[in-house]
Amino acid sequence: SVERGAALRLLETDAGLVPAEIRDIQRQRGDYKAAVRDLSDGHIEEGFKRLDALGWIREVDAAERYQVLARDYVETLAEGKTALVVSPTHYEGERINEEIRARLKASGQLGKTQRTIHTLENANLTEAERRDVVNYARGYVLVFHQNAKGIRKGTRVTVRGADDEMLPLQCADRLQVYHASTLELAKGDIVRVTRNGTTLDGKHRLSNGARYSVRGFDKAGNLRLENGWTTSKDFGHLAYGYVVTSHASQGKTVDRVFIGQSSHSLGASSREQFYVSVSRALDRATVYTDDKPALLDAVRRSD
Repeated sequence: SVERGAALRLLETDAGLVPAEIRDIQRQRGDYKAAVRDLSDGHIEEGFKRLDALGWIREVDAAERYQVLARDYVETLAEGKTALVVSPTHYEGERINEEIRARLKASGQLGKTQRTIHTLENANLTEAERRDVVNYARGYVLVFHQNAKGIRKGTRVTVRGADDEMLPLQCADRLQVYHASTLELAKGDIVRVTRNGTTLDGKHRLSNGARYSVRGFDKAGNLRLENGWTTSKDFGHLAYGYVVTSHASQGKTVDRVFIGQSSHSLGASSREQFYVSVSRALDRATVYTDDKPALLDAVRRSD
């Protein structure tokens, strides 16, 4: 896991493992490929200007930015193209998710009946923080990913308060802490798995980051996915899948990518993040921002 250290780096630096590298860009063609090559080589300003010259870096004010992005995304799907929406931060991603769902509803592409499912959002506490009672609040949910004394893997415990005498602080390395939340879903929605798990029948693996379309619901309210699998309504580790973070977009390839990267996300912006976001598409990468100069300054720095 990430918090356990840089295993791959150690294999390279200490074990003498020689990595293989793919140096020729395969996804893009023409001016788009030239822009991606500039970004890959660290020539950020040149790559940025190439994208801007193509008309793909759009400066749109806050009142319309997410509506414009959502419209372009939905129209692309209507053309039969594959598309991905990327944003560096969950904050901006949530705003974009709302606009996309509103447009899909208005165009009749989502079912009229919505179901509410309970979800779990990772509190992102380190092991040291999980051992400190001050970091717990009423309603937090503890999920055990390993067996502990008297507790089986998969057990969920709801915190009654920071003074809860039953808090298993000594087992902090065997659990993760989550905020309880809810998600409104309808037929046609796209969901993203946020933690590894299995389907309701236990026969299929649900992999972190995988995206599925909701085909419908069974009588008990469980989700039926596009591929015929059924996911428990109590699985918890689901989110809207229309927008992914730049990090989660790595490895994906689509016809067009739409990037929401305004002033809200500049703190999470970098040249590596920008390169990954822009290079996901075969045909076009459109960036929606509110300040081109500020965005360029932000993506010049390395993370």
